Amino acid sequence: MKKFLIRSGLFLLSVVILFVALYILTDSHIRTLENDFMAAMIDKHQRADEIGSTKIIIAGGSNVAFNIDSRRIEDELGIPVVNVGLSVGLGMDFIVNETIDVAQEGDIIVFSITFFETIDGLYSLKRHTAQHYPRANHYFTFNLSEEFTLHSSRLRDNLLSIVYGLISSAPPSAETDDLFESESIYTRSGFNEYGDFTGHHGLPQVDELDQRFTFEYSYWTGIDELNRLNREVEKKGAQLYYIYPAYPFSDFERNRDVLIRFDEDMRKDLEPPILGSIEDGLYDESVFFDTAYHLQQEGVSQRTEYLIELLRSER
Repeated sequence: MKKFLIRSGLFLLSVVILFVALYILTDSHIRTLENDFMAAMIDKHQRADEIGSTKIIIAGGSNVAFNIDSRRIEDELGIPVVNVGLSVGLGMDFIVNETIDVAQEGDIIVFSITFFETIDGLYSLKRHTAQHYPRANHYFTFNLSEEFTLHSSRLRDNLLSIVYGLISSAPPSAETDDLFESESIYTRSGFNEYGDFTGHHGLPQVDELDQRFTFEYSYWTGIDELNRLNREVEKKGAQLYYIYPAYPFSDFERNRDVLIRFDEDMRKDLEPPILGSIEDGLYDESVFFDTAYHLQQEGVSQRTEYLIELLRSER
């Protein structure tokens, strides 16, 4: 029995050592990617912390990062603004927890997210973000199985790179996220001091917009997450509003029946006020940039003017 316990203990110790080795070998290099898109969370939170209480928080995914002129809102309403939107890949749970963390007494929060967005998001993206901004570890639940899979995959890719480097041959292409490609416009430096993404300003629309989905109806459990957010920020003395995302007319027409039912669910079950209507967020396809949720400069101007009018009507 004693030998069995000793062997079991040694086995568990070896697993722990292996896991730590995987973590060290695959984790530290992430911090060196200072211009990584997700590293912009550092700057967004720094601005929020510097402002303190009584501010406007624009929250959600990349749809709000791309689609708002926070400087204009601040100038016209006379309230400091920070745009904390980054990526829907983080999932509703992460984004809601982040917004709760940033909110303070007297804040006005405008939340917008893409239709039928997932609750869980991508674990790898959450960890990637937390490696840049450790406070983000509080926005999601640590998962040992996901960690082992993630670091094993990175170790494999790193070892392949070393082997192919030694034989002077290019390694097979690994699966990567476009956000982390050095050639991509998706970079930390593409954000301005308010947290708005402006790296695409002046660039032409891509040949084919991404995220042009045909939806099937199901009740969106994100409503429960938004209600949780509302209750938590109310405790802090902040006010939450929801606004539908910017979306092309043509895509809305293709999904009209489903999105009308989505809107009915929102109007019936969502606790925080909804600013405007779902149709008010529709724009001509020509003012979008690379996805059905990312606007070009002309669209940003229209969207921002509309949001200012809505916020003025609530004051």
